Amino acid sequence: MKPPPGHLLCVGRSNDEVLFGRDSIARAVAVVGIHQRLLSGNRHSAGIFIALALGLNIVVGFVGLLNLGFVAFYAIGAYLWAIFGSPQANHFLPGNLFPLSSVWFFPFLLLSVGVGALTGALLGLPVLRLRGDYLAVVTLGFAEVVRALVNNLDKPINITNGPKGITPIEKPPLFFSRC
Repeated sequence: MKPPPGHLLCVGRSNDEVLFGRDSIARAVAVVGIHQRLLSGNRHSAGIFIALALGLNIVVGFVGLLNLGFVAFYAIGAYLWAIFGSPQANHFLPGNLFPLSSVWFFPFLLLSVGVGALTGALLGLPVLRLRGDYLAVVTLGFAEVVRALVNNLDKPINITNGPKGITPIEKPPLFFSRC
């Protein structure tokens, strides 16, 4: 189908150039689609690191607080979904109901924001007036406490599977991708 005269694609271009450009884009999409699984893991990791960098930019850049432990709040939310989005919760909760369906990811996303905010408020109450190096030391200590808890919550009740980690975790449903 030929675009109408004056259309954005037709301004200053011949019909052959438009068709070549459209075919080139179609070929590029096909090549990327073939390597979808390979690129998927890299995109997820890049998205995670971008979110962490934005969080660090807000805390350090805009607010001016040297917070070295904000990743601990991210870990708390991530482990909340990891525990319930995998068979791991069957170790300490009766009923063999886990892993939860991936449809539960978005409610758990909101829940993890709430749990992270509650944890931040509980940590923030005693250290409300600290600034500079003192805040950095307290938040770094909090991050180390979270790391130690995650590594050691496999005994006596296996909650986090210790240093081996939790696998397999249900992937979130993405509305723009195929199953």
